[in-house]
Amino acid sequence: MMMPAVTRGVYPVTANNLLLYRVAAFDAHPYLTHAIFTRRGGYSQAPFDTLNLGLSVGDDPQAVKKNYEQVCQAINILPEQTVSCHLIHSADVLTINQTNRQKVMGQADGLITATPGVYLSMRFGDCTPLIFFDPLRRAVGLTHAGWRGTMKDAAGATVRAMIAQFGCQASDIIAVIGPAIGPCCYEVGPEV
Repeated sequence: MMMPAVTRGVYPVTANNLLLYRVAAFDAHPYLTHAIFTRRGGYSQAPFDTLNLGLSVGDDPQAVKKNYEQVCQAINILPEQTVSCHLIHSADVLTINQTNRQKVMGQADGLITATPGVYLSMRFGDCTPLIFFDPLRRAVGLTHAGWRGTMKDAAGATVRAMIAQFGCQASDIIAVIGPAIGPCCYEVGPEV
């Protein structure tokens, strides 16, 4: 994996023929595996081309499986080590540990864990990915923040869950806002 010298922000990397982004602030913690993937480089055909990871949109399940395997190979993990959830535009957060982990945990928009070898995974079409990491407790959180979840304080709910479940301190948590749709391409109504 080629990694340019970057001191802050999010930067591009190519791994296993995929374009992904890494968070510079996390690079000081080699035990933290993380990546933000684009839709480029997978096996899906139009209109899902090419790195579609969603089984609920009508794509060929075999292409999605190959895409997921390619993603996992790019960051040196096994597909069975990942955990996801059904996104519902909420502030609901699920705690993942070795005894309760399943491939898909249920309905929520936040996942947290402090269990080594468990990798949190979500898909983010237009919505904003939020990544939380406490290097002192080695706890991580991942939040799907659409406008509904943002209005419901999904980010705050994730941090509060990390504090309650793992003894994190808010001041120790590194928070990262990932790429999302911009105002040029998405309008919201008066409800926001």
